[in-house]
Amino acid sequence: MIASERTRYIISRLQDKGIITFKLMAQELQVSESTIRRDFEKLEKAGKLRIVPGGAVLTGTEDTSKLSRLFEYENISNFEIKKKIAERASRFVQDGECIFVDGGDNAACLAPFLESRNIRIVTNSGLFVLSLNVQPVELVFLGGNYYIDKGFSAGNLYQQALEKFHFDRVFVGCSGVNLKENAVYSQSYDAMSVRNTAMENGEHSYLLFDSVKLNTRGFYKMGSLSDFEYIICNECPELSDRPSNLITT
Repeated sequence: MIASERTRYIISRLQDKGIITFKLMAQELQVSESTIRRDFEKLEKAGKLRIVPGGAVLTGTEDTSKLSRLFEYENISNFEIKKKIAERASRFVQDGECIFVDGGDNAACLAPFLESRNIRIVTNSGLFVLSLNVQPVELVFLGGNYYIDKGFSAGNLYQQALEKFHFDRVFVGCSGVNLKENAVYSQSYDAMSVRNTAMENGEHSYLLFDSVKLNTRGFYKMGSLSDFEYIICNECPELSDRPSNLITT
């Protein structure tokens, strides 16, 4: 496809969606992201769009910082799989409850399924907070050391505050799951500490992970699969030895 055809296609898709990413356009047009970036730059000079981190929005679109954060959310790896896992997990939540959502990608995908609920939410996930379009009845984002590259808060100050809460339900992710060892892993000590503290203060705990985490290890052993009331994952052949508390989407 020649450059003029690409630009017409890009504008058409932008008018449909209002927001498009380099990655999406490169896939649909079967060209490199660098080629798409050059196309976007030409269209921006022509006043047709505005480039934001990750992609572009229509010229005149307000709050491009919010749109750029949505790029980050929608560019989560295995996004569609994680959305299905999150949707299934959200069915456990009842009105009036207080829940904890941790900083992993799987847990962050709960945002659109919880944002209109009559619930209280405590979280350390910046991505979860920024992905909400409607604020729940009460949203508590606890302070502490914020890790920009990981998108969550942790540390001693966070731990001290977290210990004051009681949760009806706790939703956490992980960096690896080993079925044979009945083990759940975390790559970060801070992330492990936050998750374990929340689980200790929760009535019901749920582990959310996609199948790429299966049969992998992290640096820290967070606990065992039996520590969770339910573990929720997408279906895959490696789940032949199914734990009794496993739910697949």
